[in-house]
Amino acid sequence: MLVYFVRARYIYALVSVVILLAIGPSFACCQSTNTLDIPIPSAFAIPNITAIGNSSTTFGIWGDVNVTSYGGSVYVTIPTNASDGVTLQYFQDTGSRILFQNNTLSLPIRSASGQSASLVLATSDLASSGGLFYGQVAGIELDTAALSYSNVSDDAVIYLNSLPAGESYRMSISDDQQVKDAIIAEASQDGTSGTIGFPMIGIVGTSNGSQDSIGYVILRMKEGSQPVNGNVTAYRYNDGATSMLPCTVITSVDGTFYEAISPGPGIIAFVGDFPGTPRLGPGMDSIVEFSALLTAILLTLVSITLLAFKKMGNNKN
Repeated sequence: MLVYFVRARYIYALVSVVILLAIGPSFACCQSTNTLDIPIPSAFAIPNITAIGNSSTTFGIWGDVNVTSYGGSVYVTIPTNASDGVTLQYFQDTGSRILFQNNTLSLPIRSASGQSASLVLATSDLASSGGLFYGQVAGIELDTAALSYSNVSDDAVIYLNSLPAGESYRMSISDDQQVKDAIIAEASQDGTSGTIGFPMIGIVGTSNGSQDSIGYVILRMKEGSQPVNGNVTAYRYNDGATSMLPCTVITSVDGTFYEAISPGPGIIAFVGDFPGTPRLGPGMDSIVEFSALLTAILLTLVSITLLAFKKMGNNKN
């Protein structure tokens, strides 16, 4: 009988390992599927390339493009061998995808899952002095990559009032029921009909500094099926407060776009007479349900195994 018990425990352990291996990939895909992390580096590497200045002059730029804050303002510097007084007009590096044109500097931001956003800086004239192009930043925005689920995708433009060093931002799909209830309650008071048709989108700074630096957000949702009948309204939930947002519906050959403008960070939802809601991609809720199902299967298999060995032992006797 001891032999049967040992075999049963061996089978139990084997099934446990198989189930853990099945659960593992689900946890691994959560971050890449439902969350977009945007870390802000202080420097952006660029190789030695040729740039164009005023009066069609050409020269080299290389090294790190540095973005720094000083005295409440943001500045950018780029190493160069241009003569003092030359004004930078244009350069592009296809490898790093850094571009400067019309006093606008676009710097790609990469995270573990790939390029998550572009840091776009509107600058004053960048003039060379002492081996550096130097100028002040007049405007800062983060153009995010898209989060996709089912036939829906979301992207955002996050306008920043400042650029705290070493900070990061996050855009994520949210299915928080408490937030949904608060938004639906607010919509009912406003006389807005319908439901939240898609998973909500949360846009936040990951620290107090980055959270406070967010000025306003333009969120764009592209929905691939037929446009919704009637009006679509956007709502924002932040710090326990819910408010209606300006919302625009744009119909094109590429699908239907919903655009909302938020005065700051928070969770944004679109409310309307949507025909159906696509299921949220693998997240914590679905993993918990999946784990519970596998646990039930595991317990059932172990019970059947132990019962079978018990019967075999009785027959042996």
